[in-house]
Amino acid sequence: MYRSLNSGSNWTQVGPTDMTGGSGDIRCLEINRGNNAVVYSGTTDSRIWRSTDSGSTWTNISTGLPARGINDIAGDPTDDTRALAAVAGFNSAHLWEWTLSSGSWTAVGNGLPNVPANTVLMLSGTDVLVGTDTGVFRSLDGGHTFAPYMDGLPQGTVVNDLKFHPVSGRVLAGTYGRGAWTITVGTNTNAGTVLDGTTYDKLGNGDIQATWPQACNAGTVSGQAYAIESGDLDLLQSSGTYTHAPVGGVCSQISPAVFTPGSGDEYYLVVPNFGGHEGGAGTDSNGVDRPQVSTQCGPRQMSPCP
Repeated sequence: MYRSLNSGSNWTQVGPTDMTGGSGDIRCLEINRGNNAVVYSGTTDSRIWRSTDSGSTWTNISTGLPARGINDIAGDPTDDTRALAAVAGFNSAHLWEWTLSSGSWTAVGNGLPNVPANTVLMLSGTDVLVGTDTGVFRSLDGGHTFAPYMDGLPQGTVVNDLKFHPVSGRVLAGTYGRGAWTITVGTNTNAGTVLDGTTYDKLGNGDIQATWPQACNAGTVSGQAYAIESGDLDLLQSSGTYTHAPVGGVCSQISPAVFTPGSGDEYYLVVPNFGGHEGGAGTDSNGVDRPQVSTQCGPRQMSPCP
């Protein structure tokens, strides 16, 4: 393993001099989106290594894995002590889960086809996509059960890679012989976000258009309006501190709404105002209520929709 600290101009070998037992190759490298000090590498000879110091030192965490090549690894962006691994081959489990507390890999992925799993992407701790030799499959329970998620992708497409762009909320699928495909899944990817189905599209001038469905209480709250709230993503990921407040101080947004993003890395929430339900500012992937950082747009009820 080699690492560069100057944008690729110079490289230094880090970790063990042999991470493959002398016969394999390092096939995949994963940097945890929520904690970039946590890094995983997977090899063609069934080995997975983990680093918690940005790759300076590595620990072999291969216990429990089958004798299969490791095609891809995804770190849980909400829990840096958990990861999923997609493996090659047939007639064995194709997705495996590791946690620091267990110290071992366990087969998951019920509902995946009996074909190689080529890539795994964790949108959140619960929302997981797997690309296989027959298409994309999606799980909403952390990778334990899956269903097909083609949504316009040609049936039977071999999907080799999946990438996520959090700002635009887009997933890009790279295929074998069928080109690249994209789908918007929204950046509110944690379970229990305020409004299911919220999407964010980047416009040509750099602005972002947010689109969301009506809150369940829209028929009972006269003039139900919303705020698009933004916060410091780097601070949230590093310390768990929420800083969201209405973009531009506007409390009267109606879908679709266009806004200008800030210059730094931000997270976004669409929040129903003035007594609106649907969790106030929503819940995170652990089911914990997000705080109401700003009271500018009035009180919010934390009760769920009736």
